[in-house]
Amino acid sequence: MSAFRTTGKFNGLTGFDIPDNNFSNANRQNASDIVDNFQNGGDEYDARLLSHFARLQYDYDGKYLFSGVIRRDGSTKFGPENKFGIFPSASAGWVLSKESFLEESKAINFLKLRGSYGIIGNDRIPDYRFISLLNGEGAYIIGDNLIFGTAIGAISNPEIKWEEQYTADIGLEAEFLDYKLNVTIDYYTRRTEDLLLVPVVSGTLGVTAPGSSAPVINGGDIENKGLEFAISYKDKINDNLSFTASYNFATLKNEVLKVNNSVGFLEGGSFGVGQPAPSRMEVGKLLDISMVIVLMVFFKTLMK
Repeated sequence: MSAFRTTGKFNGLTGFDIPDNNFSNANRQNASDIVDNFQNGGDEYDARLLSHFARLQYDYDGKYLFSGVIRRDGSTKFGPENKFGIFPSASAGWVLSKESFLEESKAINFLKLRGSYGIIGNDRIPDYRFISLLNGEGAYIIGDNLIFGTAIGAISNPEIKWEEQYTADIGLEAEFLDYKLNVTIDYYTRRTEDLLLVPVVSGTLGVTAPGSSAPVINGGDIENKGLEFAISYKDKINDNLSFTASYNFATLKNEVLKVNNSVGFLEGGSFGVGQPAPSRMEVGKLLDISMVIVLMVFFKTLMK
């Protein structure tokens, strides 16, 4: 069992006058003899992750290998109905080079066939996005006073739940020529369901107000599949000189399988300077490549 908790609290008070003596800052609202401008603010957060897991490992004579893990994770970033997720995984390996029909082989020094299947969950979203909070900002002039108020912040979505990634992999590892030649082949498929993202929504919903933003949603399903091949050769010329040569090859095909809205696509980014590049997530099309890289790095990190 493991448990993690992240908490924090911040309080602040600021006041300002005309910052410096130039024309661009000659704003009446910033002048202390017109309006006393003081603003307070703060933030507080409390995020927790509770995990229960069990593991089974089996090794018979270094020839037949098996490992299984099942875990139940609970995250405070989701509402009561979707707080927990169950994520199993299993892997198996068969070292053929230890079998009697290959044990005496001089050409094949090592040969292993392996496969794995597993599910991992993702809760990497801001805190409290399943409920509405009064953490937005608002200001209004009443008489000679600039009044700062509080408004509803980010739009909530009580239905958000764990993003899940289903991964299957089959691979081959081999070593030849006195362990000098090494070959590794992997074929994988990764299907991500209920992808967590923040869509572009109409400004009439109030998302452009200070402290507000669009809701987090489970936007759809995507799939990545590909082949990875690596070969290397190492040798020793003499006691002072050795060398290694290697070659890697990989393919990647990604596709959007499902978008959770009525029009079948989601748009993001903009053409503004300094803004994320425009993107479009549409059923049957390739996923935006920047999202693919992030997802693959995230998976690799968890599996290490």
